[in-house]
Amino acid sequence: MVGLMDLDGALAQLGLDRTATVADARRAYRQALRRVHPDVQPPSARAPEGDATERIGELLAAMETIAAASGEDGSLPQRPPAAAVSVPSPTDTDTDTGAEGSSLAGGVDIGEDPTSASVELRHDPTGPPLFWQLHQAFDEIGDVTYADRNLGLLAGIVRQAGQSLQLAVQLSTDSGGAVTAAFTLEAIDAGEAPPIERIVQSLADHL
Repeated sequence: MVGLMDLDGALAQLGLDRTATVADARRAYRQALRRVHPDVQPPSARAPEGDATERIGELLAAMETIAAASGEDGSLPQRPPAAAVSVPSPTDTDTDTGAEGSSLAGGVDIGEDPTSASVELRHDPTGPPLFWQLHQAFDEIGDVTYADRNLGLLAGIVRQAGQSLQLAVQLSTDSGGAVTAAFTLEAIDAGEAPPIERIVQSLADHL
């Protein structure tokens, strides 16, 4: 299991320091992902499955930490944050009673970067755990390669138009109990990732 990282630890995972920007981190993340991901490595060069999964989880956690710490201009703070970022589990009170399940509470909110999005999820607390509903929906559209319920974090591979893409989903719960899912999409192989909205909507259709 990959724990929460501080910013310096996250940058070190990608071979960077605080002079880097988020754009630098994304480039380093893609390069590191290509080195370990079984979809882009010949069989003779592949790491054991467990080792590759753990390393992908480390890279994903590093990228999430860096993105969360960055400013609007993509720069990083020059001193350590006061505390590590924590993500509360959204599913502690859920029980499996066969209720209606989950759905989008509104539309898909696309940021300035078309490969990232956030959505508010409507969830019946008497239904199946939201994290596992999301896991099952992810499995319908791709392959989950990393899951950490404590962090509310899922990552895996989806394919679109012959391109392999890394999709990450992070759940967070605000003080009022509203659950938001933040999505990011990265190209694993050559080329840029396509806009994320279609993939997010496809996953939501399976909730």
